[in-house]
Amino acid sequence: AKLKTEKGFESRYPLVEAGIDREGCKQIIRAHGLPVPQKSGCYICPYQTVMQWQNLRRLHPDLFCKAAELEERNIKYRTERGKKPLYLNQWPKARLRGIVNEDQRQLFRQDEYPPCVCGV
Repeated sequence: AKLKTEKGFESRYPLVEAGIDREGCKQIIRAHGLPVPQKSGCYICPYQTVMQWQNLRRLHPDLFCKAAELEERNIKYRTERGKKPLYLNQWPKARLRGIVNEDQRQLFRQDEYPPCVCGV
């Protein structure tokens, strides 16, 4: 994040300019008695953990379904062209449908997922 001016607009980063990094932000948040939110990212970010994908499925089933549908279309497209499939989940490399398996026996109430209209 650098100060820059382009087409008459100036981009500023007050936290960076004040020398506050990610850890400093967490300290400020904690000092005010607030929970530290998870690192932000796009709902189709391939660097999410399995737990983040599972949380996305539980908390935002609509976004999870969009991600799973996009992944399935991409896998089909690549397979039809003789290419290896690419998965949104990077470790382990597996389809999103496989890492969020609603058919598994539920051990805890918080593991229950809301109904999914996209079939994932």
